[in-house]
Amino acid sequence: EGPPSTRGAQFSVQNRPFNVPFAPKGNQMVGEKDVLQQVRNKLAASKRSPARRGVALQGIGGLGKTQTAVEYAHVYKDQYPGGVIWLFADQDLDSQLTQLATDARWLAPESDAATKLDVARQRLRSHAGCLFIFDNLEDPRAIEAYLSAAPRDADVLVTSQLEQPGFESVPLDLLPPLQSLTLLLQEADRLATTGPELEAASKIVKELDGLPLALELAGAYLRQRPEISFQTYLALLLEEGLRPALPGKFLVSATAHEADLFRTLRISERLLI
Repeated sequence: EGPPSTRGAQFSVQNRPFNVPFAPKGNQMVGEKDVLQQVRNKLAASKRSPARRGVALQGIGGLGKTQTAVEYAHVYKDQYPGGVIWLFADQDLDSQLTQLATDARWLAPESDAATKLDVARQRLRSHAGCLFIFDNLEDPRAIEAYLSAAPRDADVLVTSQLEQPGFESVPLDLLPPLQSLTLLLQEADRLATTGPELEAASKIVKELDGLPLALELAGAYLRQRPEISFQTYLALLLEEGLRPALPGKFLVSATAHEADLFRTLRISERLLI
């Protein structure tokens, strides 16, 4: 079977891209709603300061930096007439732009890769009013050429576990207990929980210390397995109480929240067997 027909398609660099790869949570977002306005305000301020290059959502893994960027893109997309361009900073940027040139219909898909990349780069340089999101930025040199080419009025939002020089930081924090419990109950689809089950859910929240990704994973598996109670899950979680040894690359945080995440994954594996 051949490729889909492009008959009637309008190919133009004027086409407005929105290539955000993840779905928003919208009203289901817990704990970071006020952060979106913070990001908006700091992006506006960064354009007035020649020393600032954009805004960085910063913090340890599992805090929801990427999801917050997704929410921002969806909430404010109408404020960016040039479109929203999402790139994974830890992957090959040129290949992503080459694919974007096709997906955004800037030119016909049968065009060669070199032409697609040239068109995409020119599009980045020539179109104002864009939002660029660089997800999971480690080394700022990886995006230097793209920042230099971007129009001055472009907004640049990055997510990173590290502080990024030149970017105004918006640090993300662990969720407080009440928001953590709300997230767990919501993800597990057990909002009406009461009595001993609610007590067990509160203890799970305490064990996972407000790490959003760990809470989401725990809730997601409990949603898939409604026969497993919060009390049973808590018992499994406590069995992992000696925090298993982790590869060195995970030991980047003195808080050991990566171990909390690892425990939820270990338990989830056992529940799915």
